[in-house]
Amino acid sequence: MMSEEKIKNIVENVLEHVKGKGDTFQKDIGLAWDEVLTEEEKKHLKINSFENKYLFVKVSNSVWLYEIVVHHKEKILKAMKDHLGKDTIKDIHYFV
Repeated sequence: MMSEEKIKNIVENVLEHVKGKGDTFQKDIGLAWDEVLTEEEKKHLKINSFENKYLFVKVSNSVWLYEIVVHHKEKILKAMKDHLGKDTIKDIHYFV
């Protein structure tokens, strides 16, 4: 029978492993984001979070929100999928 200490160590190791993968994936998203966006877009768009295959992005103001959603959303989504894998991101939600 396993002791509580051994079980605790196993759980901590599993959590560290899972967290490490999450950190790596967050870095991958950031690197892809830097490659996909223009310098001007980077000034106005900041990744807020990534949950359940949806990327949430904060936009600096409503003018940029309109510009991105109407003219660039599909291009950015396609480029992010190309960088990270087709099934990695379902959509990008932009908000002010």
